[in-house]
Amino acid sequence: AAPGCILFLGTLEPRKNLGVLLDAYERLIARSATAPPLVLAGHTPPDAAALVARARRPPLAGRVELPGYVSADERIDVYRRALVFVLPSHTEGFGMPAVEAMVVGVPVLAADRGALPEAVGSAGRLFDPADADALADALDQILGDATLRERMRDDGRRQAQKFQWTATA
Repeated sequence: AAPGCILFLGTLEPRKNLGVLLDAYERLIARSATAPPLVLAGHTPPDAAALVARARRPPLAGRVELPGYVSADERIDVYRRALVFVLPSHTEGFGMPAVEAMVVGVPVLAADRGALPEAVGSAGRLFDPADADALADALDQILGDATLRERMRDDGRRQAQKFQWTATA
């Protein structure tokens, strides 16, 4: 697999709001031919058929990877490849994948809904999950700025430490 990607990890279900992520990614690749691939990793239920079909049609065809369910053993490698992790959900419980991403040192972009703002704290970047333009702009900024990614990596690791089991127990 090519080095670097934009990563979503979780079940590909409607509440995860992946349509907005695809909208934002279309804007991103229209601006930049060198944008990294988008990886939508996770179990793909039957109701994700329209999403999968869209990901396989131009302009997304060949740019969006759908590896399916990722085992616990494979997760770390999936995170390590990511330049940025995106969680666009309208409703999310705690947002464990966002914390996992921060533990590994992946910058996190999350919807400003539910428990996600609390999970990512000031370490991540929040966006309105209804606003594909805002998400595209945030992706563009993070992908284009290695210094910003480094700072977000450091901040994310610090933020994730708050959620070690000793702290949450």
